[in-house]
Amino acid sequence: MINKNVTIGINLQYGCKTGNWRFQENFIQALNPNNWNDNLDLHGFTFGYRYQRDDSFPNFLKYHKTFIPGRIQLALSCKFKVPVEAIFRLPKLDLIIDFGMTSFKSNSKVCMYVPDVAWREYKNGEYETTFSKRSSSRTEEGIRKADYIFTISDYSKNQIRKWFPDIRSDIFNIPLGSSFKAMDMVSGNVIKKRLKISKKRFFLYVGAINARKNIEILGRAMDILGDDFLLVHAGPEPAEGLAFWGLDKKNILSLGYVSDSCLHYLYKECFAIIFPSKIEGFGLPLVEGMFYRKPIICSNIPIFKEIGQDCPIYFDPNDPNDLAIKMRYLAGNSNIIDGLAEKGSFISGKYTWENTRGKVIEMLQNILAKQPN
Repeated sequence: MINKNVTIGINLQYGCKTGNWRFQENFIQALNPNNWNDNLDLHGFTFGYRYQRDDSFPNFLKYHKTFIPGRIQLALSCKFKVPVEAIFRLPKLDLIIDFGMTSFKSNSKVCMYVPDVAWREYKNGEYETTFSKRSSSRTEEGIRKADYIFTISDYSKNQIRKWFPDIRSDIFNIPLGSSFKAMDMVSGNVIKKRLKISKKRFFLYVGAINARKNIEILGRAMDILGDDFLLVHAGPEPAEGLAFWGLDKKNILSLGYVSDSCLHYLYKECFAIIFPSKIEGFGLPLVEGMFYRKPIICSNIPIFKEIGQDCPIYFDPNDPNDLAIKMRYLAGNSNIIDGLAEKGSFISGKYTWENTRGKVIEMLQNILAKQPN
């Protein structure tokens, strides 16, 4: 515990996808004053959403499209109280936590969240749907200015060091956790009917649809496999439409955003998880799939090997035929599933939100202990 009074500001990222949103939620929970002997005064703020009459953080949560009832209480318990316009009138803070990946102008120490620096590896514009030039240049400026950086995997930590060899900031690794605990559910049959899943066995992909997720390989693999296989997608539908990504097929069912109960059902009932990404900072569905004791078929990229170790069945992310072979192999050899499930359950036990919150507290204690009284 920190035995002196400290004041922390946290700049939150809005419009983010599920993994980052859950990370922010658990980060905030770690900052609950009860964990700090009431020595912590926390200010929450954000930039870019000034259209509201009341810009305090708890009220903004009500308008966030991924808001789930209950999170508002978490925010209120952490003393969020500073409107956006008032942030520059605050006295100097002991530390600013920046989830917005901005180039922060502040006299306070800044600890910046950088989940990955994947745009550095794809300067040819291949991933412009994910990384705009403006956002990547702003993030790079922030990385160079930050006093401290935290990321979500050793892979991302090493990539930051690789692409920014001149920075002297401490870099902390705070891995994500599995998102689900036992919950009261609507009847599985009701959800199945609502989701219009007719086939008993289906593969599941959870995530966004964009180039970095390597989505096109899914459609090409499903063309090879035919109608005996069903792929279910849960996640935001792309603005370009499913046809643009080759997903407008009879054996692919895209559900769009689903509730936590529906997602819980999909993980519980699916045959296996497919994760085809070419770039990830972590890969939360990988851990969630292992938590549910499901076999994983994923691309053989470094971050997945760091997280999944020898549990997943890996495939070449540039070869749809290899993915189809692995899917067909798993479907025809269900005797190996128990062994994969046992491995996955052991690995996922290392990735819990309790551990994440503990790492947050450990990082902040490390940083604040260096600050002068």
